[in-house]
Amino acid sequence: MRIEVRPSSAQDLPRLAEIESVSEYSAHWGEKGLSEEMARTDGIVLTVLADGAPAGFAAGRAVAGCASLYDVAVAPENRRAGLGGALVRAFAAAAARAGCGMIELEVNASNAPALRLYEKCGFAVVGRRPKFYNLTDDAILMDMELR
Repeated sequence: MRIEVRPSSAQDLPRLAEIESVSEYSAHWGEKGLSEEMARTDGIVLTVLADGAPAGFAAGRAVAGCASLYDVAVAPENRRAGLGGALVRAFAAAAARAGCGMIELEVNASNAPALRLYEKCGFAVVGRRPKFYNLTDDAILMDMELR
């Protein structure tokens, strides 16, 4: 499989919204939310292509020297093929180009695949918010310093 990551475009939006709609832990941006995020001067929205077709995205912001990674979603049929890692690495590179020295994120404690991905990419757990999601699931706070 050929993997490529690039800035998202308006043409990607229908597929990205479709991928997000089946992602259990996604922020549920929808086409409108992703489009608005793409239009922000501090927004970073990236699409990963698998053999030329949109297969996932990462979305976040770079503000005042720190980037926040809000969402990483990969189509179910493309999971466990390295696309999530490619997105996180590309997000980190974009954040560094924007002058950021670190990336922060929060992830549902029950989302084991995401926790493994972020740890593998170099994030470290820095905190926990008890019962943050729906008053049941904890949020795990993670940071990664950029070099």
